[in-house]
Amino acid sequence: MRAFFMRMRMIVTMITSDEIRALMAAHSWTQSDLAGRVGVKQSTVSRWLGGQTPDPAAQAKLEAIVRGNIPIPAPPRPEPNASVTIPPPTFGEKTLPILGRAVGGEDGRFVFNGEVIEYVAMPPQLQGVPNAYGVFVSGTSMMPRFNPGEQVWVHPSRPPHAGNDVVVQLKGDGLGDPPDGFIKRFVAWTPQALIVEQFNPPRRFEFDRDQVESVHVVVGSIFTP
Repeated sequence: MRAFFMRMRMIVTMITSDEIRALMAAHSWTQSDLAGRVGVKQSTVSRWLGGQTPDPAAQAKLEAIVRGNIPIPAPPRPEPNASVTIPPPTFGEKTLPILGRAVGGEDGRFVFNGEVIEYVAMPPQLQGVPNAYGVFVSGTSMMPRFNPGEQVWVHPSRPPHAGNDVVVQLKGDGLGDPPDGFIKRFVAWTPQALIVEQFNPPRRFEFDRDQVESVHVVVGSIFTP
């Protein structure tokens, strides 16, 4: 019994505040981290660092951790506060019409002539959205944001905000002419004009308000070479 108490006394005198600091620094632990591993409060660890001697039970745990005699226990895991089950997006059975006829050119213009090029599965972003549609990117004016041939999905009733990618329809030149379409980055409306920009080459455009047929927000895209 006397030998046991002598061993406990040796343990009590072996762990110093400097050793505790070194232990915390070696593992990048905070006071709360160490407290959780030893089973004490953070304020107790703070007192140890201030020079107070840990009690024999804490000394034994600290000694074992410092000397590597026991595995370092992990701190308790916090209670979950959010769902971790995120279902993957699924494409609906309803189909999305892909509109327009590519014209080409560095400005990426295409023509909304009422022709449906094809139908594709409805993307989740447009489930239940009336009159949703898609178009194919023409030209390189929006690279690297969009590549030629990339399919973009368009929400026709969501108001655009600065930084949104949009499909702009401009009124045709003559009576009955189909509108021209452009995929650009929305900048702003002014009392007189619509301001948009492209990336390649960097350039801003201003279209008179009376030229603008519509501005529709792009909500997603997919590239299928």
